[in-house]
Amino acid sequence: MKTESVIQQYLMKVLFKFSRLIPDKLYISIQNRMILGKAVDWHNPQLFSDKVQYLKLYNRIPLYTTLVDKVAVKDYVSNLIGKQYIIPTLGVYTKADEIDWNALPEQFVLKCNHDGGSNSVVLCKNKSILDKAAVNKKLSRRLRINNYWHTKEWPYKNVKPCIIAEEMLQTSSGSVPEDYKFYCFDGEPKLVLVITGRGINLQYCYFDMDFNIVPIMDKGMEFPKITPLKPKNFEKMIELVRKLCVDIPYVRLDLYNINGNIFFSEYTFYSGGGFELFDPYKWNIVLGDWIDITNIR
Repeated sequence: MKTESVIQQYLMKVLFKFSRLIPDKLYISIQNRMILGKAVDWHNPQLFSDKVQYLKLYNRIPLYTTLVDKVAVKDYVSNLIGKQYIIPTLGVYTKADEIDWNALPEQFVLKCNHDGGSNSVVLCKNKSILDKAAVNKKLSRRLRINNYWHTKEWPYKNVKPCIIAEEMLQTSSGSVPEDYKFYCFDGEPKLVLVITGRGINLQYCYFDMDFNIVPIMDKGMEFPKITPLKPKNFEKMIELVRKLCVDIPYVRLDLYNINGNIFFSEYTFYSGGGFELFDPYKWNIVLGDWIDITNIR
């Protein structure tokens, strides 16, 4: 397995080098074969991963560029549900060496507006011991990366890169808050992935909208030893998610819920880059059935 992983990583690097020369459909097809070991069924997609790749190629709505921009999306979300659900911004910088360290509080978060996942996220819990040179180097490197060329996720292509500083969200005990990642289909959330233990021991658990456990596992997931409790305002979270996901065939909408305070996190149109594979296998079909691509060409 280790040898296969090394070979796969090498082949992915080779593929990326030629990404600007390879048409999107062919590039996605090759990448899907390399990662999932199967072809994309472009003619009659049924699996969740196939339909997500289909949306990646054919559902290119200009608004999506705003929604994946971690700076621009804040005004959009604020206009829909209210600014009380927005994580306060401390600063926006076009380059890493523009960061005004003196103006930032002792604790804060830095991240690139155009990047996905945790690749460009810096959690600072003690500014006095932060390696600022290393942070500058990391963020400068991420600013030069355009995710579109890696996985052909079109919304990222025209996002103007910058760095955003935000207030750090923490629970009353000082820990990183739980993530609530809602899988939404035509504006209707049907699953939520709750992630606990960030920075300590990542654990994952899927729930339906009644907060019953759904027995789904994803590659590399660890099921929590203690089942997360249903937030008291979970129905309010669902209400907000519905408002934010109207007319979107599929999107994962991420929220935080800290001591009853809900905060918007981000839109993710192609969760896992479109390469998620669920266990048991039937869930790849179930989630695929929930995505309606009838009117998308």
